[in-house]
Amino acid sequence: MKNFTATLFALLALLSVIVACKEDDPVDTDTDIGDIDEKTDIDKITCNYSSTDNKIRPSAEELEFTGYYKTFAGTRYLTVTNRCLTCDGNGLQITSAELIQGDGSITGFTLSPDPVATSPIFLKKDEKITFGVSYEVVTWELFEGVLRIHSDDKCSPALDIKLSGRAKGSPMIEVKTPDDAVADDNKMEFGEGFEEKIQNLQINNIGSANLTITAMSITIGASAKAGDPGFFIKKSIPSDEEIAPAASGIAEIGCRNDPNFPLGLVGELEILNNDVTDYSKNQRFKVDLVCGPERTDIPTAKLTCTPQQVPILTWPTLDGSASVDVDGITTTGLSYYWTFASVPGGGSGGGASIVDLNDKTKPVANIWSDSSKSTFQAMLKGTYSVRLMVKNAENVTSNWADCEIEALPNDELIIKMIWDNKDSDIDLHLVAPDGTYGDPSTDCYFYNCSPQYAGARPDWGVVGEPKDDPALDIDNTTGRGPETIYVNQPANGVYKVVVHAYDTSRGPSKAIVKAYTHAVQAASAEALFTTTDTCWDVFSLTVTDGTGGKKNIQVSPLGATVYPCEPPDITP
Repeated sequence: MKNFTATLFALLALLSVIVACKEDDPVDTDTDIGDIDEKTDIDKITCNYSSTDNKIRPSAEELEFTGYYKTFAGTRYLTVTNRCLTCDGNGLQITSAELIQGDGSITGFTLSPDPVATSPIFLKKDEKITFGVSYEVVTWELFEGVLRIHSDDKCSPALDIKLSGRAKGSPMIEVKTPDDAVADDNKMEFGEGFEEKIQNLQINNIGSANLTITAMSITIGASAKAGDPGFFIKKSIPSDEEIAPAASGIAEIGCRNDPNFPLGLVGELEILNNDVTDYSKNQRFKVDLVCGPERTDIPTAKLTCTPQQVPILTWPTLDGSASVDVDGITTTGLSYYWTFASVPGGGSGGGASIVDLNDKTKPVANIWSDSSKSTFQAMLKGTYSVRLMVKNAENVTSNWADCEIEALPNDELIIKMIWDNKDSDIDLHLVAPDGTYGDPSTDCYFYNCSPQYAGARPDWGVVGEPKDDPALDIDNTTGRGPETIYVNQPANGVYKVVVHAYDTSRGPSKAIVKAYTHAVQAASAEALFTTTDTCWDVFSLTVTDGTGGKKNIQVSPLGATVYPCEPPDITP
């Protein structure tokens, strides 16, 4: 036994010398691969730590961002710890962090918080710091990047954390017309020399979820009855049929005209669908229709929109005053037809309406008027596509002129919610100071705040002042959210954020709610819903006057208690 013990101690001493040599010797970067035994896995040759070395240890090797629409930026957090055994001295020095992504021009990931943005940080044994990475969906495909953390860890001086983002599955509509020499013009041309002609319109789903066509209609230039000139739909795609990803559906669109004395007809086909990409702007998809001879002796609509980017709740200028008659010179005697080609949310754009620039009480949308200049109030963030057609005194119409206005968020208060069960319907509510949950006059929710519904819009704070009124971007009933409520500049008082489980009959759902004040995340909370018609009081929001015209907004979490409640009022 004594001999065995002595031998064992000798072996242990030898092993400690070998380990010490490995730990103290620098890695030989000039090692000839031929000097390594062929059976050695080169990938397994690693740097070794001693017990006194500082060692960086991340809480995860990868941060994944999935399940978001383009309207939502998700945030993930990474904790870095100094997991040494007996280290002392200054500790592990974290010197900097950087994001590597896209091709240099496309960036979807942002770093905040970055605790080493201004100066390095030293971590003692078991001390931690936290990095935050946010992802704003920039593509519907996989988007990848790397968070690289630099430190004086001798084995991992540049620690790479893999980042991957993928948008939530959604259908995406695309149309192919017979004249698709210009691939993305969304124009269907019939030519001339016929009494009636039918053409196929191919509707493609280039998204990642089933596409549903809820309705198709000729909104401009429809044939009044059989035999009359104009456009008509011979075959539409039934609303109970779904177009799978990478699949297509065929509709049949027709034009009637006089082959001997053809008219130059223009029209518009509208396709209602469930495409929620790009702020749902394509849920009312428009296709231009042209039939008959090329129209040359016609007026010309000329449209400029300024500025092309505006903060929410401002009024851009839509100027069609440069439009001219057939002679290309005369600007008088014209009538103007203003309309939206698409709006954020795919519906009414949060109640946006085109009105006369000089008289905002005069609506001019979808009617012929004498208003050569118009405007609208951008109620929701996203892109508004505006169209103008003009006609002269002889009722000769022009082709369309188009422009786009992008409404940018400058809201002081944003509340976002997502949930994890796509078969659940969870609703977000914001209750006004001294208001009541479920009361349409003091509670912002799907019935009165969403662009999909027609209830009276909330008018909070100063009567008639929209900046202190809330708006809900969408009532999401077929997915995991997000639902987002915006208030540009809330009036003073104490607000409450409430979540209502409208339907959890097909399984429980965890809701996650984040509050943003002045574009910075102020709080995050989550709760589990297992029963329909239960509620959760999420945050209390105290708004007071601040400096520079901005509001002070204090966000206070209210816990995670879920309690029975009644569904909100949806009485007209």
